[in-house]
Amino acid sequence: MPNSKILIVEDEGVIAKDIKNILSFLGYSVIAVASSGEEAIEKAKEMHPDLVLMDIVLEGDMDGVKAAEQIRDSFDIPVIYLTAYSDNTTLQRAKITEPYGYILKPFQERELYTTIEMALYKHQVEKKLKESEEKFRAIFEHATDGMLVVDLETKKFLTGNTMICEMLGYSPEEIKNLKVADIHAQEDLPYVLATFEELARGEYTLAADIPVKRKDGNIFYADINASRISLYEKPCIMGSFRDITERKRMQDSLMESERQLRTLSSSILSAQEQDRKRISRELHDDLGQILTAVLLDISRAEKQKIFISSGSYNFMKRLRLILQEALQRVRNLSAILRPGVLDQLGLKAAVVSFLEEMEEQTGLKIIKKMQVHYNNIPESVSIAIYRILQEATTNIVKHAEAKQVIVKLRSDSKTISISIKDDGQGFNPESLPIDKGIGFLGMKERVEWLGGVFKIESAHGRGTNIYAEFPLSSRK
Repeated sequence: MPNSKILIVEDEGVIAKDIKNILSFLGYSVIAVASSGEEAIEKAKEMHPDLVLMDIVLEGDMDGVKAAEQIRDSFDIPVIYLTAYSDNTTLQRAKITEPYGYILKPFQERELYTTIEMALYKHQVEKKLKESEEKFRAIFEHATDGMLVVDLETKKFLTGNTMICEMLGYSPEEIKNLKVADIHAQEDLPYVLATFEELARGEYTLAADIPVKRKDGNIFYADINASRISLYEKPCIMGSFRDITERKRMQDSLMESERQLRTLSSSILSAQEQDRKRISRELHDDLGQILTAVLLDISRAEKQKIFISSGSYNFMKRLRLILQEALQRVRNLSAILRPGVLDQLGLKAAVVSFLEEMEEQTGLKIIKKMQVHYNNIPESVSIAIYRILQEATTNIVKHAEAKQVIVKLRSDSKTISISIKDDGQGFNPESLPIDKGIGFLGMKERVEWLGGVFKIESAHGRGTNIYAEFPLSSRK
């Protein structure tokens, strides 16, 4: 590297001048010449050369080997020995100082140039590597996540940062004596070790929700991000541990709240169905029978002509029509609350009956595709399907402006499903106002409570398809 600053340490003046001329010819800048080890150290401290050419035998009490060692340790300046000595003892002493070259006198210019260039380049690379390692160490040590480096082969921890020591409750020295198996509970080891192998193979980089054991035996949960690195010439995994115990506790608490809310919702739905069934029965059996009895009395009175005047006869006729309408409304209301056909003849018959009545009342063209080959359908599932059908068709009549509806009811030995598809104006399910989405939310809750799947597919101008599927081995 031309213009690099070089310090010559040589006690022979003629040789030193010759070396200086050669270096200048090669394009280097000789900033000073020292004749003793002590002077070399002072010049290195004062002038900060890029490289030192060091003779071993020098004036004074300090030889070149000792001077080179201090220059390396104090100033991190590369040293090349330029000496006439090649005996084993000298070589062993020189080797300990980790020189960047060892040239024997007499030397060739090309040999000197090549050794200097290689030394300067090597030192530059090492300096950058050292800076990178220092940055890495600073980031590693001050990371807010716990950091561990694990030997891939032995699964032993090579190092850990301050945070992981705090997380686990071990000192840095103790960490280095631990293995992966030491920070996990025995019952979790098969899963943890399998996950470690998958991380080692690079199949994924994040292991989520991993139970980790502290020194005191308590467990915390961590998300572990892993990456493969090389440390001390060993293949390793560096794991970043983020404590998610509090997040997991909150998630578990939220899930428990949702479970309780579902349980409450299901209890309310069940209570509603029981009340509907009771009210339907009372309307049908009590009020319906009373109205029927009154109608029979009026009919008998009309036939026996007890009422003589034409005015009274016309009054009875109007009264009979009013009572007949009232009785029909009671029956309709009873059927809406709890269709008797659902309890008496089953789901398929109830669906067909409802759709035929809907078709007659609204003029909608309803295509019915009934493929129910399994009769042992849980009551809770039958009710849910019937209520979804009621809600969906009511929405179609009110909002869809549809001309045709296709209703499919299918079952096998494992599942039963219903789909209600219309050719109406459709809507965007994502932007549905809350007040208009309550009905869909109710359908979804019914289905999910029974362990099923609920879907809505709709778009402007493309109609709407509502789909619900239930397991027939319902737990409700």
